[in-house]
Amino acid sequence: MISLPLDQFPVLNSGNLDDVRAKIWQAMGEHPIELVDPTATLRARINGRLIDRISASYLEFGAAVRTEPGEIAFYLMQLVVKGTYHVRQDDEEVTAGAGDVVVLSPDRHLTTWWSADCGVVAYQIRAPHLIGHLGALLERPVTEPLRFDLVLDGRSGPGGTLNRELLRPLARQLNYEESVVNEPARARQLEDMLLSALLRSQPNTYSEVLERELGWPRP
Repeated sequence: MISLPLDQFPVLNSGNLDDVRAKIWQAMGEHPIELVDPTATLRARINGRLIDRISASYLEFGAAVRTEPGEIAFYLMQLVVKGTYHVRQDDEEVTAGAGDVVVLSPDRHLTTWWSADCGVVAYQIRAPHLIGHLGALLERPVTEPLRFDLVLDGRSGPGGTLNRELLRPLARQLNYEESVVNEPARARQLEDMLLSALLRSQPNTYSEVLERELGWPRP
């Protein structure tokens, strides 16, 4: 049997939809979840671990579901491991498959659809954390909203590099009890690396500024 990401840190394994809603609510706030087929059997798994300020998790429902959390208050970088993940934020809509990276921005109305075989590794980033990191890079306050394009090809180009060299190795590293995240200083360095890689790899509303002021190639 192929092991699931972060399976050494199980949070929930349940077929009860109310239990799943409650557990996700604890981590992400109100998060309505509905089965696409009310007669389907839910087989949800949640694994997760905190790095320092960023939480990493793996989620699969085992049945086709629709979620509508509305406006989230954080950034969410999601690597689709398997299946099909359809996302709508405001009037932008994408369908992502295995290997794609989806980046959700706060303050935009969110709806998602998961295929029955969909599984996603997610890195949840508090908005002040990422905006503070961007401000430190620019050496000035961030005054305009930071928003990302929804989907990044994780198989080639900047997204492929992000996937191969950081996201997948990080998920494997986090699955060990004895990990770099046990050392606070190294955990924060790792988080800063992840935030910078996100800003470099995924087109966002500050890509032009980062190119002009820091010389970063625009993704």
